Amino acid sequence: MPKKKENDVSVYRTTLLKEFNIRCIAANQLKRAKKIYGRAEIRAKNIYAETLYIQPEISSHFRHANIIGWPIPLDAQRHLANALALKASRIIWDTPLIPRK
Repeated sequence: MPKKKENDVSVYRTTLLKEFNIRCIAANQLKRAKKIYGRAEIRAKNIYAETLYIQPEISSHFRHANIIGWPIPLDAQRHLANALALKASRIIWDTPLIPRK
């Protein structure tokens, strides 16, 4: 679901990265989380198919981007979020990751 204020969803582009490198990005960039239990992967074409867009936002990390173009009504946002969740694959880590503060 998009953040209320910015109406976007923060993502990291991880194509061709090894799992170790993805966990390093999570540990260093996701500082507000207490523990990270895994991640979801979705192909960009699935985001574009839902009339959403990926906008690079590299001020914090060169692989960071935002999914933008979400509708304003909450029920429409939920519908899109559910459609994306059905197309995503979940990767649950054996050991939760504790971000670096």
